Amino acid sequence: EGHLNLVVHILNTFLILLLIFTSQEGSSISRKTLDHWMKKYCSDARIEDKSKWHFHSLKHSCGVHLAESGLDIKEVNFWLAHKIIENTMVYFRFTTKQQEAMYAKLEKQNAFV
Repeated sequence: EGHLNLVVHILNTFLILLLIFTSQEGSSISRKTLDHWMKKYCSDARIEDKSKWHFHSLKHSCGVHLAESGLDIKEVNFWLAHKIIENTMVYFRFTTKQQEAMYAKLEKQNAFV
């Protein structure tokens, strides 16, 4: 729960940076800059697994959370800024939460065999 709150805080910070700030050239902030800030925040939070110290790890976690929250694929695609919808489809494979909802529907309909 504590890590999830931290992840949400970091993600919100990055989204604000992406939406409000641009680079000195007027373009979006580079992945290198995002990774720099991610490493700083992970170090500050004392997250030991350095393989998670990349912006893409946070983006992937956010994608799973958004898919589990009930957003449709186009909404998740927008928030993750994917250029093609196929990159977003990975977040709509059955997650634990989605599987539980599916089983609950089947159980409610007495559809288990």
